[in-house]
Amino acid sequence: ATTSCNGLTLTYNDLLFGYAERVPQVAVGGNYNFRHTRTGANTDVSVPVPPRPVFASPTVAGATLLRTNNFTIRYATGTGTSVRGDASDATNSKNNTQPDDGTHDGLDVSGFVAGPGTLSITRVLENPISGTGFLSAAKKFETNKTINITWQ
Repeated sequence: ATTSCNGLTLTYNDLLFGYAERVPQVAVGGNYNFRHTRTGANTDVSVPVPPRPVFASPTVAGATLLRTNNFTIRYATGTGTSVRGDASDATNSKNNTQPDDGTHDGLDVSGFVAGPGTLSITRVLENPISGTGFLSAAKKFETNKTINITWQ
């Protein structure tokens, strides 16, 4: 069997139990087009590229934010299965996974050092793919946005 993405052959990786390769990034709205070929039969799957997360006030790039024991990252709600939110200072990081509902709540950043930091949202989109001829297939896409902030 062989597998390709946008014409680039993917190599089988025993550590991942699947095919993998670095593929040139496709712009939002484009597609990653996969082809699996076995005994001359092709199975094609197209995965659309979703937009990156967008932060919402007051947690926007360049903001100065209070260090609290119940910090909330705000962002525009999407259609993800979940989001991973991360808040960091120079030496610490707090993160977890929550529903994609526009707020990432409950991060304890009270022990962070005042000064430069970052916020990150990684949206996870995972859905089954039907009509492929496989017993089962799923697509999983992660898209991320990181911004610089200042902890007060």
